Amino acid sequence: MSKETERKGWMGLLARTPAEDVQTLLSDTGLSPDYAYLRAPEVGGVMVRGRAGATGAAFNLGEMTVTRCALQLGDGRVGHGYVQGRDKRHATQAALIDALMQGAEAALIRDRVLAP
Repeated sequence: MSKETERKGWMGLLARTPAEDVQTLLSDTGLSPDYAYLRAPEVGGVMVRGRAGATGAAFNLGEMTVTRCALQLGDGRVGHGYVQGRDKRHATQAALIDALMQGAEAALIRDRVLAP
């Protein structure tokens, strides 16, 4: 599995997991790294597209609310988080885990946060 595919996988998992579960699992790791926002959590909208029968021409289905966040750890690693809805804390958690997965903590995060 390529690094890009693996990253898409954990980012999708974090976006689908309830924020309370992510917070509980993250706090169980004992990690609390310093970070600074590159892009503070912000709420916006995206257009959702669909296809009839998965083969027809794409059409605009409607809009969906999303929250995004980008942050940088003290050592320079950057993480991004995108989640459905208006939960800024959830987007921050997703971005923090994304950044941690790019360093030495990856195995710990994979075992204690992503695997459960």
